[in-house]
Amino acid sequence: MIPEADFRAAAEDMFPGWDLEWFGVDADGHVAGFTNAGFALVPAAVFNSYSLYAQTLHIINSLPRRGRAEWAAVRPPCGATWDDWSTRGLFAYDWNWNSGSSLPTLPYRQVCRPTVPLHVSELPADVAGYIGMAAFASLRFSDTVKIAQGLKPSTVPADRYPSPYGPQVAARLESFANGLSRDYTLVGNLSASDSRALAEYLLELSCISQNVRNIELGRAIFCELPRAWSLNYLATCAAPIAAGDDDWGYRRLLELAQAIDHGVFVRFIQFGKQSLNAEIREAAEEFCQDRQSS
Repeated sequence: MIPEADFRAAAEDMFPGWDLEWFGVDADGHVAGFTNAGFALVPAAVFNSYSLYAQTLHIINSLPRRGRAEWAAVRPPCGATWDDWSTRGLFAYDWNWNSGSSLPTLPYRQVCRPTVPLHVSELPADVAGYIGMAAFASLRFSDTVKIAQGLKPSTVPADRYPSPYGPQVAARLESFANGLSRDYTLVGNLSASDSRALAEYLLELSCISQNVRNIELGRAIFCELPRAWSLNYLATCAAPIAAGDDDWGYRRLLELAQAIDHGVFVRFIQFGKQSLNAEIREAAEEFCQDRQSS
């Protein structure tokens, strides 16, 4: 596997370099592996996290074999990586395969395909989210032989998740739906169980986390989500925090509710006033007094 120092160099477009392996997902949710021959450009999102990159390689290489690799031409002697990917369910692309030129503008070419494709949802959530950040939403690998250098996957703007933990958070959002980290309106397409799981994850960031960057990031996402969705799942999923014994989590929950909706904020204060925990009751009174004096 590529060492981290060379991984960082590749992120700065320092070529030629290692023959970098990376992964993307198409409109059908199918996964493809790409090799860049040390020259071709790679989506910026691939370089968001070396640890996730390493974990993804490990998971891909550990997948059970599920079918055969169908080759676009005669299998070359050096084709073990691509053959292995396709037997595990991935479409396989190489940059400038068999062309004998090093022009970076030449396309990635499909060298082989799986008889039984892998769907991104079959992967662990963090790996699926990481791969989902390189999403080719306008094409299907099943009918795409060449991917031109100008046809780049959509990626998450770096300034939307400025925290050092941003890439992991964005990847987690992508595990719920491709593109969710870029378009929060996609929560409307989630099932009730996935919506609840997403809300619980954001509440963990916003209220349970001890890291201020995670707390701020979780709040910011909750506040940017469609208001009706936020109100519904904040009211239902946050009840265990509001009625619990963790005064840290309860205080962070009141701060979040203050930023989203006055009615929900008041309801959570009432929860706190009725608590058997003295520290929770004290927090509720403090927030109530602050609200009346403001």
